[in-house]
Amino acid sequence: MQNDVWDQSPIARIGLYRIHGEIVSKHENETLNQRQNATSERSAAMRLDPNTERELYQLYRDYFREAESEGGRDRLWHDLDPTVEGPKPSEELVNAALASYRQDLFLPDYNFVSLVRLRGSRGRAWFWTRWSYEEGRHLLGMHEWLIARGVATQEELDQVNDNALASERWLPYSDDAIYLFIDALLWELSEIERGEAMLAMANGDEGLIQLLNATLADERAHRDYMTTALRLIQRSYPERVEAAVALVATEHETPTLGEQLSVYLDGAPEAR
Repeated sequence: MQNDVWDQSPIARIGLYRIHGEIVSKHENETLNQRQNATSERSAAMRLDPNTERELYQLYRDYFREAESEGGRDRLWHDLDPTVEGPKPSEELVNAALASYRQDLFLPDYNFVSLVRLRGSRGRAWFWTRWSYEEGRHLLGMHEWLIARGVATQEELDQVNDNALASERWLPYSDDAIYLFIDALLWELSEIERGEAMLAMANGDEGLIQLLNATLADERAHRDYMTTALRLIQRSYPERVEAAVALVATEHETPTLGEQLSVYLDGAPEAR
């Protein structure tokens, strides 16, 4: 489409956006304009070169297509019933499940804080919306299992949720989008490790085994997407990735983190 045609189109002329549930034209409210421009400026600073951004978006499309395909990961959830009758869980398993549950309660923070910084990068931003949805269903599945096994009542879990979100919130140590992806990769690696440990403690609980297997399939897909995305970025921005890894290592007080992550970051991304 020619630029002059686009500039004359109704969409380009109106320039509408939604804020506080009300449709407002950008030229009508200068205060809201400043908010919008500030958000755009922040996310635009995280945008990479056009070729890398195109590859990241194609990576997201491939990820989405695989999940939705016949036999894809989403199909695993269709027959999932974490409430199916099972044995009484051990104290160790309960503690691990509650720790995972409480960590996932901060998904609104993870999603909001990260999307504000990633919105200028279409592929990464849209992956993040999908990631949030999939992590949310893990939380919902664990919620149902905890109630079904008598670990907690609905009211008790409501209270856990209210207390956590009223007293704490998650904020990253850095606004850098590459840093956020590396930190998220560490999250995924820890979630996979925790899920595999819980699977080993399942003691024949079919409802939990189904839930954990479906969850782990998602977490491994998240890990693989983030790994490939970071390799794509590292190809053109090695210094920025190295600096982000160093910052994550400092904040996590893990000097050898770069060596631990090398297995995921080294190597060429798949051709797309």
